[in-house]
Amino acid sequence: MFKLDQGKTKLEFWFQGYEAPEHRYNGDDDSWAGFHAVVTTELFSFESHGSDVESCAIDSFEKLLNDFLNGKMEENRIFSPIEEGFEIHFYPKGKFYGQIYDSKNNLIDKKEVELSVYIPEEEWFSPASVKFVLDEDEVKQLHEYIKHIISNEI
Repeated sequence: MFKLDQGKTKLEFWFQGYEAPEHRYNGDDDSWAGFHAVVTTELFSFESHGSDVESCAIDSFEKLLNDFLNGKMEENRIFSPIEEGFEIHFYPKGKFYGQIYDSKNNLIDKKEVELSVYIPEEEWFSPASVKFVLDEDEVKQLHEYIKHIISNEI
């Protein structure tokens, strides 16, 4: 489980039932993992557990995290699985790169990731979400969690 505590906002985020490529019965389309999240803020909390993510999407997610952390990502990217329980925006130079300068007039780049967890409604997910901004250390923790999922098929 990936846990994030940002003071008044907390997240628990996990996948269940991931299958490695060699164990997928009928290719990528038939291999799904459950997506679960618990979000707690000072105003409300919710559980999101009615969504699935393709196992191959988790593979793609791991590659994006790896590229981001190892400086192989040059442009902003979005990871949005087919079933919309969450979405992740990657900013390899920072969300506001090109707009913020230091005292020597150099552009400031600060890697960050924005993770949005959508609030479930009765039938599906609402367009509203709770957003978490992850610094590089938190992205490393998320990457370690995803690598653990892939290597252990839990």
